[in-house]
Amino acid sequence: MRFSIYNFIFLFLTLSSVKNVTSLASEIPHQVSRRAFGTSTILALNSKSTSSEMPNSQYWNRETSTRKQYSTTAPITQEANIICVSDPNDAANQILYKGNLPEGAKVLAIGSQMSDFDIEKLKESKANVIFTSHPKSREPLGKLLQEIPSIQWVHSRSAGIDYITSKELANSSVLLTNAKGAFSSTLAEYTMMAIAYFAKDLPRLLKQKNDKNWEKYCIEEIRGKTLAIVGYGD
Repeated sequence: MRFSIYNFIFLFLTLSSVKNVTSLASEIPHQVSRRAFGTSTILALNSKSTSSEMPNSQYWNRETSTRKQYSTTAPITQEANIICVSDPNDAANQILYKGNLPEGAKVLAIGSQMSDFDIEKLKESKANVIFTSHPKSREPLGKLLQEIPSIQWVHSRSAGIDYITSKELANSSVLLTNAKGAFSSTLAEYTMMAIAYFAKDLPRLLKQKNDKNWEKYCIEEIRGKTLAIVGYGD
């Protein structure tokens, strides 16, 4: 999961402008009208960027983007004051909790329930970003959106956002982004490994190796086979 944290940090200083989504409202509570808006949406902006740098897609592409391809000298036009609705002990989030964040970005609070947050202090600090990864984030996220009007952006560490959808989120005007594409290459590679694992009977190969048994056995050829995909994921 660590790569998605890098995605999140990378967002702060990459693009030039934000197209604010004015409404996520839906007639059905707990259902957001748009699934997500991709991880190319930025809050802390680089003032030297131009609108021509905005990609045609609203999705940040890890295959074509380069880490730190933003200017490190241009001033920050808006700070990112982050609330983490997540487990303080989550190892995958430590780079965010304790890492060297870009200038203009800082974590204000970390917690998984409302009692973990000092609402008045967060208001004074002008919190404007919520990072969420805790599986039970729906209730605290909804309450934070109600209590802290300065929130502008909610980011989900995962591709799915079903664990955070709520009436409060649907009725808010915050930007909603996710980690779409963060694990695409890894999952594709795993799929290819799994196909070969069964087609070539790797368990038998490893067992025979352990037994020092060099008996030949038949394997399947992957070429020409039909692959069924149930759910495309991100």
